[in-house]
Amino acid sequence: MRSEHSSAGARRVAFAWFLAIAAACSSQSAHLDRTVQQGRETPSIDADGYFVLNGARTLLLGAEEPPVWVAFPELRPYPRIADDFARLCRDAGINLIVFYKWVPWPPAFIERLGQEGIWAGIQVAEAKQPLLSFGQTGGAIGTLPDAAFESEQMELIRERVSSYASLSNVAFWWIGGEFVEPFFYLDGGAALRALLGRYVGAIRSLDPDRRPITCSQHLLEALLCGPPMGRACLDLSDVVDFPWYTIATHMHVGDFVPGLPSSLNWQPVLNNLEEPLLLSSLLAKIRDTQGGKALYLGSWSTMSPKEGPCQPSAELTLGQWELLRSAAVPFSGGAFWNLGSHVQPSDFPHGLVELRDGAIASNENMIGLGQAYRATAHR
Repeated sequence: MRSEHSSAGARRVAFAWFLAIAAACSSQSAHLDRTVQQGRETPSIDADGYFVLNGARTLLLGAEEPPVWVAFPELRPYPRIADDFARLCRDAGINLIVFYKWVPWPPAFIERLGQEGIWAGIQVAEAKQPLLSFGQTGGAIGTLPDAAFESEQMELIRERVSSYASLSNVAFWWIGGEFVEPFFYLDGGAALRALLGRYVGAIRSLDPDRRPITCSQHLLEALLCGPPMGRACLDLSDVVDFPWYTIATHMHVGDFVPGLPSSLNWQPVLNNLEEPLLLSSLLAKIRDTQGGKALYLGSWSTMSPKEGPCQPSAELTLGQWELLRSAAVPFSGGAFWNLGSHVQPSDFPHGLVELRDGAIASNENMIGLGQAYRATAHR
C-alpha cells in the first residue's frame, strides 16, 4: 500500500533540506510568470477515460518523485543535472512525472520539464490518515481523517494548487488514498466520497483551468471486495475524473523488521499479486467496477525476483509492464515507482536513476522501462 511511497528514513534526512529551501521556493513560485499559452486546450478526460492533452488523446507513460538533488538548485551536484535528467527521461519514453506532496518542488523545475514535453501530475493532499507506515516500500495503514488532519490537508491543497496552477504542463491533481481498510466500506464509501468532495471543491476553486483530479485506489482492493467478501468495490467516479489504481505487488522484509542488511532488507514478501492469472483477473474486476473505462496504473515497479533480494533489472521491469499491458483492460497510462532515492549513496533497488561518478545516470530499471514505454507508445 503506497500512499507514502518514499522511505521514512529518506524523508527524515531530506526534510531538513526542505525546511531550509521552502521559503525560497515559495518566493520563486510567487514570481514565476504564467506560462499557459493562449488557445491551449485544458487537459481533460474523454468519454473512454483517456487523457486529452493539447487536443490529442495521449498515453501518459511516467515515473514518480525525482530525487531532490535533481530538482533543487541548492542540492545539485553539478549545474547541468536538470538538463541531463530531462534527457534520460525523454530517452526512456517518459512523458509524465508525478510529484509527491512531501516536497515543495520548485515550480521552475517543473516548468523546465514542460519545455521538454514532460507533463506533471501533482499530489496535493492525502485522503487517508496514516496510523502505521511501512518504512521501505512506503504506504500506510490508516483511517478516515479527523478534523485536524483534514484541516492540514486543506491548507496543503491551498499551498500546492496555488503554487502550480499557473504551470502549463500540469496534467492532473492527485489525492493520495488506497482504501483497503474495512471501515472505508462500512457506509458504502459515503463518508469517503463526502471527504473527497470537499477536497475536490477546494482544488477547483484554485484552478481556473479545471484540470482532471484523481484519487489513488489499490489493486488489493479488488481482492478484498465483491460478494464473497460481503462488500462492494469502491466506485469513486462520482467525485473524481479518472481512476488511479496503485499496482504495488510486493513488499519487503525491511517493512516489518528494521535495521537489516541490504541482502535481507530488500527480500520481497507478499508478492502473490504478481502471478499473471491473479493480476489479470484483479485488473479485469477493476475494469468492470469502472464501467470499462481506461485505468491509470499508478506506482507499479520492477517485479520481485524468483529468489534473492530485489535489485535493478531491465528484464524484470520490462516483464512487469508487459504483464500489465497484456491484461484485457484499457489503460490511459502508468507510472513507475519511483525515480530514485533522495539520499546518495543508496541501495534502493526500485529506482531509475542514481549518481554515478558524480553524474546522473540511468540504471537497469531505466533500460527496461525505456524498452517498455517505447513499445507502448508505438502500438
